Amino acid sequence: MLGEIDLIRRRETQGGYVNGYWVPGETVDTPIKGSLQPAGGDDLQALPEGRRTSTTLKLYTRSEISLGGDGIGPDRIVDGNEEYEAVTVMTHRVGPIAHTKAMLQAVT
Repeated sequence: MLGEIDLIRRRETQGGYVNGYWVPGETVDTPIKGSLQPAGGDDLQALPEGRRTSTTLKLYTRSEISLGGDGIGPDRIVDGNEEYEAVTVMTHRVGPIAHTKAMLQAVT
């Protein structure tokens, strides 16, 4: 992909009960490659109302990006000292080639 850089995907694992006590899942950091780009007006319009004021980037990658669910938060992408949270994810496939476009917002 054009302009790929090294990033970190930070993902939570599912927690569970151990001997009747809740034990939170772990956080796993995985190196990925991707292209970060500023979000344009059309991208921002697609976001929910309350999300349009945060710093927003587009990520293009061949790696899986998750929005979480079942008590697990969305993936976070780390670029140097900056951390972003996935708010939308779309996977596009052209023949055997797939890539993911994710909208990311700065974690404050």
